[in-house]
Amino acid sequence: MTDTLARRAQARWISTLFYLPATPKYPKFGTLVIKSDTPELSTGRIELGSPGFKTAFQAQFVPNSLLAFAPCSTAWHGVASVKSAGRIHRDTIQGASLAP
Repeated sequence: MTDTLARRAQARWISTLFYLPATPKYPKFGTLVIKSDTPELSTGRIELGSPGFKTAFQAQFVPNSLLAFAPCSTAWHGVASVKSAGRIHRDTIQGASLAP
């Protein structure tokens, strides 16, 4: 898992992640949506925990869950590193609605 967060391309109207875990045992593997406290910090990639940024929402990584979000210039998404026993796969179906 990574602690680097990304913004989606502005050409997207909406991005979706449909979670397909085999078990509901790891809800904290869900995607984080991070927002900037100050718009001037809203450039490029950031590291989770960077000053001026905070978690707005975390989706739960449980079966049959969907996260949908609209891109903007002051929000990022990513997954925090989670220590666990064994290897866990974050199986998802990803989709996007693109701007014309």
